[in-house]
Amino acid sequence: MVALLFVALAAHSVSAQRAGAEARIGGVARPAPVLTPEFIELKIKAEEGDLAAQSAVGWMYYSGRGAPKNPSEAIKWTGKAAERGHAGAQFNLGAMYEAGLVLKQDFDEARKWYREAASNGDADAMHNLGAFYENGTGVAPDLGEAASWYRKAADLGDPESQCKLGTLMLAGRGVPQDAAEGVKWLLKAAEQGHPDAQTRLATAYAQGQGVPQDFTQAHKWWSEAAKLGNAEAQTNMGWLHTKGHVVKQDFAEALKWIRTAADQGYAPAQFNLGIMYSRGDGVVADNVEAFKWFTLAARQGEQKAMDARDVLAREMPREQIIEGRLRAAAAVPLRPLFRLENR
Repeated sequence: MVALLFVALAAHSVSAQRAGAEARIGGVARPAPVLTPEFIELKIKAEEGDLAAQSAVGWMYYSGRGAPKNPSEAIKWTGKAAERGHAGAQFNLGAMYEAGLVLKQDFDEARKWYREAASNGDADAMHNLGAFYENGTGVAPDLGEAASWYRKAADLGDPESQCKLGTLMLAGRGVPQDAAEGVKWLLKAAEQGHPDAQTRLATAYAQGQGVPQDFTQAHKWWSEAAKLGNAEAQTNMGWLHTKGHVVKQDFAEALKWIRTAADQGYAPAQFNLGIMYSRGDGVVADNVEAFKWFTLAARQGEQKAMDARDVLAREMPREQIIEGRLRAAAAVPLRPLFRLENR
């Protein structure tokens, strides 16, 4: 799912008198909506025709930052700026249509406005067009077209697009397979702090894909991504500590990383945590806890976890199985499928 980025404008603070200290609703005096000085200044500029101000006012009405949330005003001002060619407003309008935020979801309209923004050099719009074609969102899937849009955004320095382009190149999806070139794009994104790129770059080093096998580099990049919360990297950090690759074998450290990933709902980590509890690696052996983690991973379709749970169940008393199921039912929910970000 595409992460939607809404563009805001930084404005200088000015002193302004709040108008309408109170409003009367149903005959009862109530405080008037708070309008920040920044919003008041931007609204004046927007009404005078300033494009950037119109885009910013639209975003402020959408987000409720600086002014009360007002969907119709958000659409009005964002639309004004978009129609007049403001790339940020065009992107925001596309994002509203894509997610069905304040506007009815319409992928054709979303694609139209992303194309407008992309033609004005907006890298985020280029990325989202790439994602549309990669995922088949409102269009037939076309990995070649996806790679083309990702490359345009990657050339402008967008780390998400650099990561996706590198990933496609490693696999030869939509582009000729070129592992060395794929690693170069992953490195560009990784150096910008992109955790998915850092994770995939580390895996390339661990597997010797496009680069000579180098577990020191794999550890470096998995460590960076793990600190940023990437569950796959956290799981792989646990694997390194379990095996003693590059780092000293340390089951307690392995347990820490694998548990952190498992708590995020990452099925491979949940399976590995179940293994550690069943064997007593870095923790007191506990079949009930192992059953719990196998169950959580199995819910997400992890076949190895299903098999391990079934084998373990044959060795457990019924009351322990019931306890394991209860613990799984009370566990943390799965990670959200998408997120919405503001910038």
